[in-house]
Amino acid sequence: GGSNRTGYKRKDVDRLIFRSDGGASADKIRKDPAFAPVRRQNSCFAANSGASRMVRSAMLDVAELGHSFLAGHILSVCASIMDLDVRKHALEKPSILFGKGLPLLQGYNLNLENCFDTILSTPVQFTISREQMNATVELPQLIPGLNLRNQWNQPYFRFKINLGIIRDIAFDGVAYKPITLDVQEHTVLAETEWASMADKYPAQSFELKYEDAIFDEHCHLLLSIGIQFGGVRKGGIVGTKHASCGKILGVQ
Repeated sequence: GGSNRTGYKRKDVDRLIFRSDGGASADKIRKDPAFAPVRRQNSCFAANSGASRMVRSAMLDVAELGHSFLAGHILSVCASIMDLDVRKHALEKPSILFGKGLPLLQGYNLNLENCFDTILSTPVQFTISREQMNATVELPQLIPGLNLRNQWNQPYFRFKINLGIIRDIAFDGVAYKPITLDVQEHTVLAETEWASMADKYPAQSFELKYEDAIFDEHCHLLLSIGIQFGGVRKGGIVGTKHASCGKILGVQ
């Protein structure tokens, strides 16, 4: 009687196990000054999760070609970018200012194995223009077996290219939000036709451009590319699961 411990049994243990009840209540964590560091940590984690979703949305089609743990890895990158915003007081809420952490995103490979630069050994040339709000991508001539490797032995491949916008995130006194809002978030996609691994692939150029997005100094263009391999199934060419890879080409 009067104990705040609970007893329970487990199939793999032949004795009663006790655990302490509770911990701090949700209301206490929300209001007690002693829990301010906990509130700050929880708030920062939520901000980094939102930033990770934003980055993945900016490369919506390409992100699908990355590895299954991509969300957690991008979240770690966003947390590292947040750490670059040093505040005078430990309890002040830092911002996620992507401009401070562009090197952490530039050239980021979306796969743990069979990285994009390993599959496609000739560099992809590109430009990004903040003023024109566009990007150009130059795919090189490819010769399967020479500068295009096919780890999965699939007969076809295609490219997906995304141009998206990521926005700096700051605490507004109530919650973390993008500093510059745009209710019409969208990602531009360029996608090639399926090509045969039996043929040489000619060099190609692509332009991706935004027409109507809200864009200022708190916004950044993120350009990404991925390659997907596939085979013939059910009368058409279908991408093969996990036979793909991608990377972030650049951010401006």
